[in-house]
Amino acid sequence: MQRRNAVRVPVTLAVDVLLVPPGGGDPEHLSMIMEDLSAGGARVRTAAWQGLGTALAMRLELDGDVVNACGVVVYNYEDERRSERRWVLGVRFDGLSGADTDRLVKYTFARERELRRRASGLE
Repeated sequence: MQRRNAVRVPVTLAVDVLLVPPGGGDPEHLSMIMEDLSAGGARVRTAAWQGLGTALAMRLELDGDVVNACGVVVYNYEDERRSERRWVLGVRFDGLSGADTDRLVKYTFARERELRRRASGLE
């Protein structure tokens, strides 16, 4: 049973992430690849392992809209089939503004419609 409250769609987006390790420490800039997205969070791939609870911030550019999202790592695992960006992280967005939530919902529904058109051969 899916526990999500928002539509999740596959994407391939390069994102620059600012992360703060649990318990503080110096923020670090990393480049990650986002594999799926919803108004509630995202799945990203990275070359470096990140612990549960790691706080991060990312700026997403989605079809001309910009979303500033802060979140926390809620799951992580190593994909041993990959030689690069082996670490998969589940990120839960926290404290999104209403406007940013609306932008994410708009983007995910548009992306879902696009994928359905492609699958049906209409594109």
